[in-house]
Amino acid sequence: MSKLEKVKECEAIKHCMVGKPTKYKKEVNIPLLIKCFMKGESVRQYCAKALITEPTFYNWIKDYPEFKYCYNIALNFAADFWERIPFENPDFNYPYLQA
Repeated sequence: MSKLEKVKECEAIKHCMVGKPTKYKKEVNIPLLIKCFMKGESVRQYCAKALITEPTFYNWIKDYPEFKYCYNIALNFAADFWERIPFENPDFNYPYLQA
């Protein structure tokens, strides 16, 4: 395990041990959302990086219009990421992706 992975693991453990709910901060959560989806990452991967649960993620979509708007924009980035893979990698196993 790399040093960076250990730091993230320690942060996650500390966060879970304290038990405080994660608060939505648009200046932190929106850039992270865009960054994750531009790399083709999933909602679960975003949640792991933001140290939130999936229900919290979907509550934020319901409760914060700017987060919902950015999520819809971010979905386009993720789709673009995955649609380009077969064209940029001729040896890519496209039938596997379709399944």
